Amino acid sequence: MDLEPAGLGPDSGLEAVPGWDSVLLLQLVTVLERRQQPPKRNLPIRDLIEARTLGRLHELATEVR
Repeated sequence: MDLEPAGLGPDSGLEAVPGWDSVLLLQLVTVLERRQQPPKRNLPIRDLIEARTLGRLHELATEVR
């Protein structure tokens, strides 16, 4: 996704990510869906949209459902 992690951490708000917008969020969701290992699961799309920090996005992307 061409992001530079320098200066970003789990508590960083999404507004701190250069170029962050809804299109980048959709790209992230697409990447996450493609990289899932079987068994595939439904990603919590609504929660991903409502996430406000990088840490929360990570939690949602890696939690087992």
